[in-house]
Amino acid sequence: MFFSKPIYDKIFFELAENQNYTIQTLHKAIAKKEKISLPNFYKIIDTLLENQILSKEQGKLKLHTAWILSLIELTNKVRQTYLETNDLKIDLKEWEQKIFYASSLIDLDNVRADLLSAMALKYTENESLYMYNAHLYHILWIPETETTNVKNMKQQLKKVYLLAGNESIMDQHAANILRVQWIEVICSNKTKFLKEGYFINIIGDYILESVFPTIINQYFKVLFDTIENIQDFKPEPFQNIFKMKTECKITIRRNRKDAEMFKKEIMKYFK
Repeated sequence: MFFSKPIYDKIFFELAENQNYTIQTLHKAIAKKEKISLPNFYKIIDTLLENQILSKEQGKLKLHTAWILSLIELTNKVRQTYLETNDLKIDLKEWEQKIFYASSLIDLDNVRADLLSAMALKYTENESLYMYNAHLYHILWIPETETTNVKNMKQQLKKVYLLAGNESIMDQHAANILRVQWIEVICSNKTKFLKEGYFINIIGDYILESVFPTIINQYFKVLFDTIENIQDFKPEPFQNIFKMKTECKITIRRNRKDAEMFKKEIMKYFK
């Protein structure tokens, strides 16, 4: 959010949902997700109290009102600057599509996140997000960022369904990470979707999809096929693949018939 360490975001999210934490009970909640000693946790809390990011009333920790107001002001400015620009106002006609290009998967992921946010902004909480990923690439690459992104989507929309097209050790591991983030995740190697280098996201009538370049698929396949124990997994090879320079593209289109077809196909695995 504003700090480099993920533990700060965990503290903010916990306090955003619960005003009854003491330092000790908050530490217990955070320690379930990230190992941190109580003395070090006290130091972090003291820093947040000194900077008036947190306040303490009758032994209970809360987000400081002044900080909340500053955050709201910042959010409004960010929305005006980034989420209300012509680039992100996705208003396609039926059957219309737009294609975006990037020089690497890491650059493509930024486009993906922006377009997905734009799609979500078009709909109310009555709509759900339906996702298929050949592998759970993003959660393995950037778990903290991706779980936050998915959680934000869950808060904006009715539900989030994620279907993974493989049952490898790493996909199962990534699915377990995401399941604690209040979304439904299933891994199956029996889907009709592409098994490698592909993802598709659907919200309402809008479809966002990408097929990875062949060279990228080859490198990913080696990793997923050879790692048999999650203890052998290292994030660096994934990071290197995401940074590889090769032309990538992502397509957003509006097609009610196709969107409903893809939703039904994904939902077969959640019954």
